Amino acid sequence: MAQRPPPLPGPIATIVVPEVFHPSNFGQLERCPLSVLGPRRGNVADLLVADPAAYVGLVLHHVRHEVLKGRWGGAGDPRHAALKVFAKAVEDLEVALERDQATAGLVPLRVSVGRRHWKSSTMSLARWADSVSTTGSTEPPRCFTLRRRHSLSAAGKPTRVVTGSERALANMELRLAGRPDWFARVDDNTIEVVDFKSGRITDSDGQLLDDHVVQLQLYTLVLEASFPGVRVTPYVEHVTRKKVPWGDRERVRLIRRLRDVASALPGGACLEAEDLARPGAHCSTCRLRPRCSAYLNAAPTWWADQPENPRPLPLDVWGYVLRVRVDEQSVTVRLVDASGRHVHVYGIHRSQGAAGLREGDAAWFFDLEASEDLRQHGALVQPRNFHERAPGPRWRSARSMRLFSQPRC
Repeated sequence: MAQRPPPLPGPIATIVVPEVFHPSNFGQLERCPLSVLGPRRGNVADLLVADPAAYVGLVLHHVRHEVLKGRWGGAGDPRHAALKVFAKAVEDLEVALERDQATAGLVPLRVSVGRRHWKSSTMSLARWADSVSTTGSTEPPRCFTLRRRHSLSAAGKPTRVVTGSERALANMELRLAGRPDWFARVDDNTIEVVDFKSGRITDSDGQLLDDHVVQLQLYTLVLEASFPGVRVTPYVEHVTRKKVPWGDRERVRLIRRLRDVASALPGGACLEAEDLARPGAHCSTCRLRPRCSAYLNAAPTWWADQPENPRPLPLDVWGYVLRVRVDEQSVTVRLVDASGRHVHVYGIHRSQGAAGLREGDAAWFFDLEASEDLRQHGALVQPRNFHERAPGPRWRSARSMRLFSQPRC
C-alpha cells in the first residue's frame, strides 16, 4: 500500500504571554500576536519551512557582523572579506539544511531564492563592504561609561556598557528586550544604534518600512530610558545608512503603540490562540498556518476573486480529493477545495505520499507555487492550478511544499 501523507497537526489552543517583547518583530506582533507568540519549538514537523530568502538574510547578517568585528579570514579589504565569509557561511548552512529532510529541498540556496534575489543580495553586500572602508565602521567594540538610571554599582560608580555587535538591551518597565545589530558611542552624550537589513527597506514612495522604523525606535526608547540625557540616533543600514525619524512626536506615538500592545497582552496571561490570530495577507510569512484554526477557517472565504478579498494570499489550498494520477516521477491531484473550486496540483514528488491519497480524502497543501499568472487584467488573483515541481523554465519549484491528509470516513 502506498505511503500516505501525515495528518494535519492539531490546532494551537492557548498561548502564555511572555513578560517582554522583542523590537525586531513588534510590527508583526501588532498585526497578528499569534504569529509571534505561537510555538516555535517541540515538533518542528508541525511547522512550515522558513522562506529561503530568510536563510539568505541570516547569512548576510552574519557576514556583516564578521566584517565589522575584523574577522576577514585573511582577506585584504572589506569587499573580499565579505564575499569570502559569505561563501563559507552559505556552504556551512547548506550542509546543515541537507541534514533535515524538511529543508533539504532548499539546497542550493542560490536556486531556491532565484537568480534575481541572489544577484541583488550579493551585489548589495559588496557595495556595503566597499562603504565600510571609508566610514571607519570597522572599529572594534568599545566600552564607555554612562550613568544608568537605577543601575549604579554598590560603590556608586556608573555602569560600564559594552558597545558593538549584537549587545543585549533590556528594560523591564517598557517590557522590551533585544539585541540591536550595532550600537556605539559617537561622543560622551551621543549613541548611534544601527540595524542591518538584507532586503527591501523602503516602500514604493521611498519611505522607510514601518516595521523597520518601529524596531529602531524601540531600541532608541530603551537606550533613552536606561541613560537619561544621552541623545540616541537610530539608523537602518542596507547598502548605506538611512536615518530613522525620532523626536517628541515619534516618541509619543511609539509609547502609545507600546501601551496598546502591553495592555492587550499582559505578561504571564494564558490566552486563547484563536483570539490572538488575525489572519490576512500577512499570513504568507507565518510558519504556523497548518496549526492556526483562524487562518484555516478564513482563507477559503478569500479564495474567490472578489475586489474586497485580501491579496496576495499564501499559495495554499485544501479540500477533498476528486482524482489522483500517478506518473513515473510525480503525482497530480485534483481537488474540490474548501471554497467549492475545482483545483489541480501538479508535479508532486512521490516522497510526499500523494500517491496514497484516495477519492474523498481531505488533503491540505501549503507553500505551493502557482502554475498560472497571478496577475490577470491588472488584478491579483488566487490560482486554481498549482505545482510542486516546476513544469517549465519560467516557473519556480515549490521547494518548501508540505502536504497533510485525513482519510475519508
